Formats: sequence, C-alpha cells, structure tokens
Amino acid sequence: MSLFLLHTTDSEFALFDCYGLFKMRENDFSNYVNDRTRFRKIVALVGFYKFEESEAPTQIEALSQGRMTAELERFLLINLRDIIEPEKKPKFSVGVADTNLGSCISRATNIPCICDPIVRQLLGGVSLHFNALTQFPEPCNLDDAPSPGQRLKNVERGPLLRYKFNGCMVEDLEKGQTEKYAVALMNKVAIHYTVKRRKDDMMLLDTTLGDPFRFRLGEAKAIKALDLGICGMFLHGKRRFTVPPSMGYETKSGRGTQGTIDVWTTLVLIEFWM
Repeated sequence: MSLFLLHTTDSEFALFDCYGLFKMRENDFSNYVNDRTRFRKIVALVGFYKFEESEAPTQIEALSQGRMTAELERFLLINLRDIIEPEKKPKFSVGVADTNLGSCISRATNIPCICDPIVRQLLGGVSLHFNALTQFPEPCNLDDAPSPGQRLKNVERGPLLRYKFNGCMVEDLEKGQTEKYAVALMNKVAIHYTVKRRKDDMMLLDTTLGDPFRFRLGEAKAIKALDLGICGMFLHGKRRFTVPPSMGYETKSGRGTQGTIDVWTTLVLIEFWM
C-alpha cells in the first residue's frame, strides 16, 4: 500500500509521496530521517499550496483544532485524483500528524489516514529537510542516458545541464536571464511549449500551442513533470522534459498509458510573477 505524507504549517500544505518506504528497515528509520541525501531518495514532493494572506488566519485556526478546510479537501482530491478509484477500496493512505485531522479527512473524503510513530518520524524528516525537498534537484551526470540526438533529431547542440527528477529527464537548453530571480513553487508562470508523444514507435502527437499557458506552480494544473520541474528556471529560459507516464499522462487503471514510451515537452518561460 502506498503512503503519502501531509505536511502542514502556518503558511502552507504540502503532500509528499513516501515511495521508498519499503527500502527502510524499522531499526534504520532514524538514519534515513536524519540524512538529507538518503531521505530525498525515499520521499518526493507531489503538491504544494501556499495560503493567501487573507485566508491564513482561517487555515491556521482550523488546523490547530484538527479540522479540515475546503481548501485542504480540494488540495488532497486534486493531488490524489490519479489514484482515487470511485467505489473501490483505496490502495493508499495519507500520514498526518494529528489524529483529529486524520479522522476529519477520512469522514469527508474516504481517504484513509494514519497517525502512528512511524508517520510522525517521517513527518519530522519532512520538516527537517523541507527546503531541500521543495527545491529543484541539483544537476548530476547521466552517463548512461541517451544523447539528445538519439531522442530528438535536428538538435543543434547538447543541453547545458541534465537533471534526474522523479524518473523524468530534464535538460536545460538555454539559461535565460540568470541575473533575475528563479521561479519557485506557487509562482504564477506563462509558458510556450511543444509536446511530442511517442506510442509503439510511432509519433502520436506533434503539437505546438501558440497561446501561452498560464498557471500557478504546485496546484496540479499541469502534468507533474511541468508542475514541479519548472522550478529553478529563469525568465526566457528553455528546458526540455522527457516524461515517463507516472509524471505525465498516467491512467487511473494502471501504472501508465499502455504502449506509451515517453513524452517530450520543450518549453520556454516567457513570464512569471508572485
């Protein structure tokens, strides 16, 4: 059964997928929780919601009393929509720090919640490493990765940097205006992007959208690869994503879209604001 962790503070909600729980032995928990590098290998950010200034008092009061707000309910249902199957028993649970809040969530949404010593220890790790978990991964060498020319023809030059991101390959093609601030979670962005989808060795879709796509990062308005992977970009930067089904168009009935190998998305950040 999958485990998600709901992290709440006085300013935000965040949901994390504890996908590496099976890797840990019970007597090894503290080693993972206290080590940032190891903890990042078992926990990944799924969604993020920062309170507007006007709503913060209401959210803080409700959380302190173990109550669920409409915003929290919407946040959970949006970010877990790919694995919620109507009229079927959930194959996942959400770890929370407050039993009253967990009971409230379960009654309202039928999402099973747990609050035990293991969950509390994992949530402690999320709090300890929160800044690292909500930042774009540091660049790394991918010696075993296919070259850009093997995936996309007519590429004039190789990427400046490559990243591993939850199974998604991200390539920085152009840095953009690095003297300005980089994009962070909950910023509003406007992007131009091209999507190419390959299925059974055939190009299924090749579409360039002319109008900018505007959305707020972390609110699950785009596929996960874009929603989280745009973080760290600079204005007028260009980035390419090779997206597995789990970070893109994953179906509710299985672990991915049948026959689909990957999705290539090339985007240019044309605007962003707080």
